[in-house]
Order: sequence, then C-alpha cells, then structure tokens
Amino acid sequence: MVRTNYERGTEVERKIEEHFKNKGYHAQRSAGSHSLVDVFVWNNQEIFFIQSKRCKSKIGSSIYKDLEKFKNLECPPYVQKEFWVWVDYKGFTILWKSY
Repeated sequence: MVRTNYERGTEVERKIEEHFKNKGYHAQRSAGSHSLVDVFVWNNQEIFFIQSKRCKSKIGSSIYKDLEKFKNLECPPYVQKEFWVWVDYKGFTILWKSY
C-alpha cells in the first residue's frame, strides 16, 4: 500500500503529539489547515507552536525556505516556536527553536 505525502506528514505530526503527551502536555494537531503551525502544545506554564516536515534522506533547501517562513510567524512573546524535521530511518531533528 502506497501512502500519500499527506498521510506521511500526519504520521509525523502524531509522533510529535505523542512525544509531548507522554511528557504531560496537552497537544493538538492543526489537521488539514495548511497553516504554519502543525501542532499546538501547552501546559500550565508553556505554550509551543510546532512546525513539522518530513524528508526521505536529507534536509533540503525547500525545508529551509519553510523554516524562514516559520521564523517570521508573529506570535506573543511567551509562545515558544520549534521547527521539527523527521528524516526517514533517522528520526527527529529539531532544526530551530525560538528560545
């Protein structure tokens, strides 16, 4: 069975959700929104906006273009932004953090 890019992206977002939920945070995907924020994460003390990307073997130039857009996303100063990249067979790299 061949999975679509959307399905593979959804899988990555769910991994991020699970990661934060296992640490006691609330997490919610922004499913199908095509916004700059893929996963919203929060607890009583912190709020995160997470953008996620998936690539097969290496982080390419298109991902860095998306990173620049995400860096420019205006949000309140107490919101922490993180840009996560899933590389197949290697796992996650947090490419950028705002704090």
